[in-house]
Formats: sequence, C-alpha cells, structure tokens
Amino acid sequence: MTKSLIITIGLPGSGKSTAIKKCFPKAVVISPDHISYDDDGHFDVTRLSRAWKESYARLFSELSWTYDEQAKTIVFDATNLTPVSRGPLIAAGRHFGFEVFALHLKVSSEETKRRNAARSGKDPVPDSVIDIMATQLVEPNAYDPNEFDTVIPVR
Repeated sequence: MTKSLIITIGLPGSGKSTAIKKCFPKAVVISPDHISYDDDGHFDVTRLSRAWKESYARLFSELSWTYDEQAKTIVFDATNLTPVSRGPLIAAGRHFGFEVFALHLKVSSEETKRRNAARSGKDPVPDSVIDIMATQLVEPNAYDPNEFDTVIPVR
C-alpha cells in the first residue's frame, strides 16, 4: 500500500487548495489557513502562531498513526516557498515511510494577484506581500536527495 505526503508549493492565490480538492479528494488535508482565518473569512494574525503549531502537530500525528500496510494520502497545504520551510516536512514524511511529493503550482505573481483579489469569503493577501513572497520562492528539485521523491508541476 502507498503512503504519500503531498506538500504544496505556490504563492497565495495560485490554486493550491483547488488543485488538492480536484486531485486528492480523499486525502487528509492539513492547512494553517484553516486555523488562521476566523469564521467570517477574516485573517487573524493573533491565530498565526497557533495555526502553525497545530498544523505541525496534526501532521506528525497523522504520519505516526499510519500503519505500514495502510494506504494513506496526507496533504500539507501551505505556500512552502523555501527548502528551509519544506525540509522538516520532507524529513518527517520519510521518517514514517511516506513517499514525499511536491505539488508545485507554477503560476505567475500577476495571475496570483488577480485570483487573490477575486477570492470570495476570505480576506485577500495584499499584493505587496505576494511580491515579497514571489522573491522568496525556490523551485522544488526532485534531483536533490534532500528534496522530493517526485515534483508534480501544475500550471
């Protein structure tokens, strides 16, 4: 049985959550965004630290409670822009015997800004923040042994 950890990589508004719903409808999805926004869809900075702590705790719980013969797909849905932010996720997945995939949303910052502005039910990320994040994005590398087993590009 296959145990897969999918780590999303992409700017806000690139379509990460939408791609997950289409490609992995039965996966366990863990996202700091689910905790960082209040019930009305407004970003709450006071929830951010808790959101990341709870997301990492849930990820480690899901990884560790998966038996060897059990098929399971777990998706960690966040921007995951750099090898430093992805490294602990990759290491944890491998430690528990998961294949680790990158779901890389290759969308321009201009397109993500357009999509982000059109979001409904959720506060948009400011364009200036997307610009900064775009400069931080490091492309994933399936050939680096410290990175992913497979990179799945999505345009």
